[in-house]
Amino acid sequence: FKVGRTSVREAIQGLASAGWVQRRGNRMVVVERLPEVSIDGSDRRKATVRKLFEVRRVIEPVLAGLASARAPDEACAEIWRIANLRTQSIDEFRRIDSQFHSLIAASCGNDLLAEVYSKALAALFRSDAFSSLLYDDANAGEVANIICSSSAAHVEIARALCDRERPAT
Repeated sequence: FKVGRTSVREAIQGLASAGWVQRRGNRMVVVERLPEVSIDGSDRRKATVRKLFEVRRVIEPVLAGLASARAPDEACAEIWRIANLRTQSIDEFRRIDSQFHSLIAASCGNDLLAEVYSKALAALFRSDAFSSLLYDDANAGEVANIICSSSAAHVEIARALCDRERPAT
């Protein structure tokens, strides 16, 4: 490819950070992700999603607190606008939810923390387990309740953030 060693090292480090390769001994290998087979009847999708939401519960209050102190007025206005969007569509809600939380992270004034959070958020929104739970007909009522309660929570978080209070998330 006619590139220097530094470029190759940086590319490999980027792949390692994204989880595509990992070090085994002194070699880098492509990560193998085989589908899990469950014969005990339990729904491992919920365990995966629960773990991703635990990460969000740890990070989001810190982000919201920093954003309430540091976000420019224009960002607060946009956070407020997004918080007041309403939909019953799960696809549209996922877009709104991602946009809302990403904007708060971007407004926290700490690029490193925002990057860590964006990786956690991306892991959740790209998760096959999360998608399969959301679109499972058996969960339709629960998903509708989540959309409603999350939309209300967005408004409360945005109000506190825009009033420069530490939001209770």
